[in-house]
Amino acid sequence: MTHRGDRRGSAAMARRAVRPVVAVVTMLLVASSARALATEVEATPPFLSPQRFLVSAAPAGVAGKTASSGGLFLIDMARDGSLQAHSLWRAGSVDRVVASPDGRFLYVAGHPDGGNTGRITALRFENGHAAVLNRLSLDGPAAFGPEISPAGRALLVSNVAGKGGQFGLAVFALGENGQIVRQRQFVPYPSADVAGAEARTGTASFTPDGKAVFLATPGSDTLHAFRFDDRIDTSLKPWTEADLSFPKGSSPGHLVFAPDGRHAYALSVDTPTLFVLRSDGDRLALQQTLSLAEPGRDDGPVDAAPAITPDGRFLYLLATGNRIAVLRLDGDGRASLIGRFPAGARAPVAVAADMIGARLLVADSASGSVVELPVDRNTGAIEPARLPPFPIPAPIAISALR
Repeated sequence: MTHRGDRRGSAAMARRAVRPVVAVVTMLLVASSARALATEVEATPPFLSPQRFLVSAAPAGVAGKTASSGGLFLIDMARDGSLQAHSLWRAGSVDRVVASPDGRFLYVAGHPDGGNTGRITALRFENGHAAVLNRLSLDGPAAFGPEISPAGRALLVSNVAGKGGQFGLAVFALGENGQIVRQRQFVPYPSADVAGAEARTGTASFTPDGKAVFLATPGSDTLHAFRFDDRIDTSLKPWTEADLSFPKGSSPGHLVFAPDGRHAYALSVDTPTLFVLRSDGDRLALQQTLSLAEPGRDDGPVDAAPAITPDGRFLYLLATGNRIAVLRLDGDGRASLIGRFPAGARAPVAVAADMIGARLLVADSASGSVVELPVDRNTGAIEPARLPPFPIPAPIAISALR
């Protein structure tokens, strides 16, 4: 015979035994739901704040164009990805623009008066508007750049003509007020391995710490190294022992560093080839050579710098056939091709990634517009455009303001 008290005691013990099991199951369900939600949020994150991009415009055959034909434009990307743009500065032609490290000043190279004389211009950038601080004329119509030192005290401009018709790098001192103070130094290009017009053109890049500069010139199979200290007027000096030589016919160019500064990437200007470089202090070493050629296609290179997402996981570069090649970057910097996706443009000339790697902006010179492409942040795959192209006259370069 079982007493009522014994039955109540047994039931209570059973309930106490079940409670921990229910609690554990509940915790597992909540954790599983949280992981699923986190994965979904990670795949389609909202913007924390609006993002800004600078677009350079340069009409074809700029000589003789009016001063309002091209210039510099600012694009604002809202949280939902919608774009707004306005003109920052009207000029005949703007080749490239860089921002100071604090974002207060912009430096532009180009032909602002629509003629053949190159100039660099300093602009104050505040509240979405730009005002000219000063400008300097440059010898040589092909002046390109500029690049600003990481400390923001010097400006480096490529393809400047020096005495005797030599072309080279010019260094300009910058004032605390943002103005271009004066030319500090001119260094001719190394010309032992290039000749003719090829000896006149090149692109230079600072290392992330600003203590070295690497120069790429078409027709050369060497990245030429220079030591640099932006506190000293004549500090830009050839550093031949740090020059990086490539196999014959490589012609490396368009050097960009990964966000962590431990690797760099260069594109051949003659063949569809990507070079992965390892950064050891201020020296570079070749780590990987990746052919991007497609079987059955005679693809040449596309003359445009690649874009790397700020987290350093993916690299995007323009490919022939109006496409964008997507490459995954692993922990040691090595690249692997994921695929090629339509660029959504008839003549893509430049590509830039947003601050979270969720969207790309592509400059289309044929239609005079900028195309916005969604990106899957988990795979790097590019999705078709969801918005119509945004009109920008004659875009040739685009960069994100970080």
